[in-house]
Amino acid sequence: MRTALRVLAAVLASCAPAPIVSAGDNSAALVCGDQHAWMTEAVLTREDAATLREAARLTPEQAAAAETLIDAARVKFASIRRKFHREYYTDADRRMAGEITREQGWAAYAELEKRARDAVLRVERELLDDLRTLLQPEQEDGWEGFLRARRRASLAWTPVDPRLDLCLGLRAIGVRPDSGSELAAAVEAYEREVDAAVIEYRAALAEREAAQEARSPEAGKAGERYARAHWSLFQAQCRGYRSVASKLAPASRRDLFRVRLRTGVTHSDLTENLRVSELLSLTSISPDQLASMKRALAEEQLKFLDTMEGLVGRRDDAIVRSADREGSGVDMIEDELQAVWAKSALALVERLRGALTPAQLAAYDDATDLPEHPAYGPGTSVLPSDELRVPPLPKPDP
Repeated sequence: MRTALRVLAAVLASCAPAPIVSAGDNSAALVCGDQHAWMTEAVLTREDAATLREAARLTPEQAAAAETLIDAARVKFASIRRKFHREYYTDADRRMAGEITREQGWAAYAELEKRARDAVLRVERELLDDLRTLLQPEQEDGWEGFLRARRRASLAWTPVDPRLDLCLGLRAIGVRPDSGSELAAAVEAYEREVDAAVIEYRAALAEREAAQEARSPEAGKAGERYARAHWSLFQAQCRGYRSVASKLAPASRRDLFRVRLRTGVTHSDLTENLRVSELLSLTSISPDQLASMKRALAEEQLKFLDTMEGLVGRRDDAIVRSADREGSGVDMIEDELQAVWAKSALALVERLRGALTPAQLAAYDDATDLPEHPAYGPGTSVLPSDELRVPPLPKPDP
């Protein structure tokens, strides 16, 4: 029952009307001003502490204090989310028992979401105020850089690709631009352009949602503004990625592309495929079999990345040079991307299955050789791939 309710909660969260993002949220860079962001752990992370430390050149004592404040706020966020889900499940049980109607259930969900989101917003605002009080006057210039980074966090909830803050992407692959370098200049230009595009996108989103909720006659114009802002943000991200990637060494460029795929909207890294994750998690495979399967995975991944990088480059070019999505040819390239991903995943699954014995294949096909999952029970063939934690792949031998 609880599993079914969790699935239902996810569906409702994805289908319910989006919370309205007020234009005022832009100045404070409130991440949970974005649709459903408050429900996730990403509202505030240690990455924010690292960003503030670098932007404002915090002392070790200030950095420790910032991390303490953030950790305390994350505890509050988690408490708010637990209360929301507990109350939601109670209402869901009542609806399934026939105690309330579907319409009453939707109304209760909307009210629960509003209360929880408002609570998270209050905590987030208080935290930002507390973080700023840590700064000395000479560090104030770094605060705006921190706010820009917070606004770029909105990219995780926007329908663009790359759905990635490139500054965090570079940090993830261990690249730090040297002051005065071409890469540093490209990153700075990216930050300026994307920040302006994010502010316009969030304001247009707020206007569109408000007009739709009020059934305003201006809803059409608001929708047109949103479409333009969405496309402009798409273009800014693609231009920024091309510029930044062009300044990287080939190995770093490939690493950044892998990070991009993992955060993509329409495609993902092959290692995110559910069947791949399941096959690598079989309980009966030997060390030699696992080593063979990982070699196959690394080889297929390299072929996949080569193909995808070319297609994504074509799509980025089409986005940058087109005034809008209509007539850009992007949809056709998106179809190619999906087809390549599906074909590559199928080829990889067949190679991995080829390393198994007939008995192991039979056990896998019957879903009896998978590890027991604490939330979904033993032998399930539907395991969330992000919970299997497949370790980083070794690079193939040259």
